[in-house]
Amino acid sequence: MPAFTNLPIAKKLDVAQQAITNGRSDQLQEFLAPAGYTPERLDEGQAVLDEARTAYEDADEERTEKKEATRRVRRTFAEAQDLHAEHVAFARPALRDEPGIRETLKLDEARKRTHVGFVEQARRFYGRALADPDVLAKLTAVGLTQADLEEGLAAVNAVESSRHRRGAEKGESEDATDTQGAEVEDLEAWIGVYRDVAKAALRDRPELVEQLGFMHRS
Repeated sequence: MPAFTNLPIAKKLDVAQQAITNGRSDQLQEFLAPAGYTPERLDEGQAVLDEARTAYEDADEERTEKKEATRRVRRTFAEAQDLHAEHVAFARPALRDEPGIRETLKLDEARKRTHVGFVEQARRFYGRALADPDVLAKLTAVGLTQADLEEGLAAVNAVESSRHRRGAEKGESEDATDTQGAEVEDLEAWIGVYRDVAKAALRDRPELVEQLGFMHRS
């Protein structure tokens, strides 16, 4: 087995739990208690382990939420792009003879492919179309209603909201990962001393060392 510090975190938690739980047995306490690892001392280790496990679970949950936030950004972006492309496709022929309005709505501008660029471009289209009764009338004539435009604007706003949520989730995930790192380091330190003392106390009983989950080296 690799050294404790080189194990994946989930495996560290399992090994630590085995070492603490099995160390409470009467057979092992015969050797460990005189070396200072009484049930009360093992309770201290359990508390350290519990903190590490909680931090690990929290970090895992935050990573999952960050991934979901990223998927939400992709989904809302794709939905808004599709809706915007459909609306622009109707607006162009409706405003074919209105070069000034076409410029205002940026209908002839290449469609932006970045999140920030798309949001700025699409908001201009929807915001100005909804604010101008004449434009709205021309678009309604080809079936592009105020409700349609408002739906498109809401889809664009959803892109920005999902991006902000993803940013928040990223920060929360980084904080949780930092906390996890600190708690796991504390566990490694506690288990490291426990392991060394246990091996010394059980130097003539390798089978008991293995009950704790520690490798015995002759």
